[in-house]
Amino acid sequence: MNIPVRRKIVLSFTGAMAVLSVLFMIGTLSLKRLQDSYVKVSHSYEVIARIRLMEADLHETQAGLRGCLLTQQPAFLETAKTHLSLIGNDAFETARLTVDNPRQRESLEELRPLLAETAGRIQENIRLCSRGHLREALKLFRSGSLSQDNQRLQAIINQIVREEQTLLLEREKTVSGRARFALVMFIFGCVFFMLFFLAAMWLINREIRQKEAFQKNLQLEEYRLFQFLEAVPLGIFVAKKTGQPYYANRQAENLLGKGILPNALIEDQAKLYRLFRAGTGEIFPTEQLPLVRAIKGEKTMTEDIEIHQPNGTVVPVQTWGTPVVNPSGEIQYAMVVFNDITERKQGEEMKHNLISVVSHQLKTPVAEINGYIENMLDGITGELGKKQRTYLSDMREIGLNNYRLLSDLLNISKIERGLLSSDPQKISLLTIVSGALRDYEKSVEKKGLTLTLEGIGREWEVMADPDKLIETLRNVVSNAIKFTDKGGITLTAEKVGSFVHLKIQDTGSGISDASLAQLFSRKMILGTESSRAGAGLGLYVAKTFMKLQGGDITASTEKGKGSCFTLIIPSA
Repeated sequence: MNIPVRRKIVLSFTGAMAVLSVLFMIGTLSLKRLQDSYVKVSHSYEVIARIRLMEADLHETQAGLRGCLLTQQPAFLETAKTHLSLIGNDAFETARLTVDNPRQRESLEELRPLLAETAGRIQENIRLCSRGHLREALKLFRSGSLSQDNQRLQAIINQIVREEQTLLLEREKTVSGRARFALVMFIFGCVFFMLFFLAAMWLINREIRQKEAFQKNLQLEEYRLFQFLEAVPLGIFVAKKTGQPYYANRQAENLLGKGILPNALIEDQAKLYRLFRAGTGEIFPTEQLPLVRAIKGEKTMTEDIEIHQPNGTVVPVQTWGTPVVNPSGEIQYAMVVFNDITERKQGEEMKHNLISVVSHQLKTPVAEINGYIENMLDGITGELGKKQRTYLSDMREIGLNNYRLLSDLLNISKIERGLLSSDPQKISLLTIVSGALRDYEKSVEKKGLTLTLEGIGREWEVMADPDKLIETLRNVVSNAIKFTDKGGITLTAEKVGSFVHLKIQDTGSGISDASLAQLFSRKMILGTESSRAGAGLGLYVAKTFMKLQGGDITASTEKGKGSCFTLIIPSA
């Protein structure tokens, strides 16, 4: 009895295993056919997408050609050429995907020669535009044959899309039926296991489609980003955090005269790309390069870099450097943006030259006029009446102010062009003070002010450029006289370490805190006195002169009580 039961059990187990094996084979075969159907559906989608892409490329090509014919801008030809080159690839991919569809092959066989003929006409149009034969190109573009070809192409494309959409519906129905069949078989054979398997397959398939869609979107966004960067009229250069060049847009390559050098070491880049410090002929120091500083986390802006291109052209550039960080804040890249400022530099040079020439040409006659006025006031031309002397004194003061303004303008032009130099020599401080105050004694007397020297003897000697120190002191004293209506001006000197501090104290209106912070800037104008000749410019020049001589100038003030300017001069 036991043996038959065992046999039955064995037979039942064997039969069950056989049935399960058959069901498994049927299920496996069903899954294979289902997968094939999915592939065909995917092919149908790709065929439609490729056809539409080919249609779009054809339209973009003709749009670029039309844009060139209308605007005569050759940039449109690049768009036409780019999209024209993609049409053939689109047709090839469509033919590959429809190899299993005889009806579509017939339509494609009809499409190919017509597409080649249209592309040939467009290519001929592009060639004519490139050579400047716009009238012939326009005539060819407007010819009826191109319009007829477009209509025929559009009809064939629409026919292919309709056939593929019909085929897509059939394949989707086939997919649906086979999926249901596979599901029934797997439920019948192994319910839980096969359900899990199908769910896993479904999830995997969905994940694949999502990843494919994400990858396509990512590629599209990257393409758009690079197109934006290429369209920017500024040079953009990106390097990895190690300093290895990573990306340079078209404008950057044009300015640098070469593309990226992937193996270039960071310490060699200034030499390889021929980056020089402006106006010196010296290679720009590596540690000061905006790229190097950006890698260190600094944001910079500089205008003292010149690119010496291989053809000998020198291009001054304005550069901005900035680090590029990841979400964790770690520096991954360094980006440098640079702009060709050749035209701006040329404009500035023209402006400086104009100011220099005009100032120089006006300075001599103004000095001669001042000299004639001095001679008249000294009685050389005869005795003067009181009213005549008053008028001449006013003219003398105006002449001195204009002479100083012209001197300031000329000095500013030299400062900005880097043409100033200093010749320090040992000289008596009293000599400097006497030379500076000589022209202002009458102005002080006219305003009823006092001019006092305290502690300034011949024993005080300094190392300075006499002309520049005298002009600096004149600027300070002139401003003190202008802004002092009562009281006086006092000059004192004291030795502090290796410097002599010459202080000019007035009893004028003082300077506001906001003005004091920008007092020695060339843009600074002293309050309501801005209309007086030279306001602000002289202090900017004075600051530059003192720095050039190894000294400095400072100011302190008390609103309503006066100001004190201190010239810090190297002691002899």
